[in-house]
Amino acid sequence: MVDTSDEWIQSRTGIKERRLVEKGEATSDMAANIANQLLEKSGKLPEDIDVIIIATCTPDMMVVATA
Repeated sequence: MVDTSDEWIQSRTGIKERRLVEKGEATSDMAANIANQLLEKSGKLPEDIDVIIIATCTPDMMVVATA
């Protein structure tokens, strides 16, 4: 582990806040939750949405590389 502090991280990355999820919660769980909130807030129906694109470095499952 690299010896860092909050100040060190903020000055180099601009990151000021970090959040943790509950054990067993996946990226797709968070995405589904926010999608439902946005649908409710906007008055849209799921069939009104053509595509949702998510880019993450924290996937639900790690995929093995080609062998």
